[in-house]
Parts: sequence; structure tokens; C-alpha cells
Amino acid sequence: MTPDLRERFVKLYAIARDTRLSLPELTIRYMLADDRLHVILLGARSPAEVEASVAAAMVGPLPASVHAALQAVGSEKL
Repeated sequence: MTPDLRERFVKLYAIARDTRLSLPELTIRYMLADDRLHVILLGARSPAEVEASVAAAMVGPLPASVHAALQAVGSEKL
């Protein structure tokens, strides 16, 4: 892993920690804000993971500030 990619992961985990949201919840709720997406396919290993994904989707998209923070991490040049 390159140092730049590692730094992105550090920032991503910091956002998860600061928001107290799991990475799957951050991902689902991030994708809900993209109106180009009509379907979000999720993988789950257990019924509990399916329930957690549904619960995350029911909350709706992330607050704009969290969405922007994630977008900033993803758009950084490697």
C-alpha cells in the first residue's frame, strides 16, 4: 500500500470514528445521496448484516458535511 493510499484509509477511519458510524453504514448512506444510482447491491454474511444495512438505508443519506468529507477523501490525487 502506498503512503498516499494509507493516508486515505486513515482519514476514512477517522470519519467513521468521529461520526460513530460503521464503514458499511457510511457507504450505504453515502451512495443514497447519488441520484444516478437506482440500485445498491449489498453483500451480507448474516441476517444481522442484512438488518444493519436496511436500518442504515432507512436513516437516509448522510448529513452534507459528512458526505463532503468522504467525497474529499475520495477525490484526493494519489
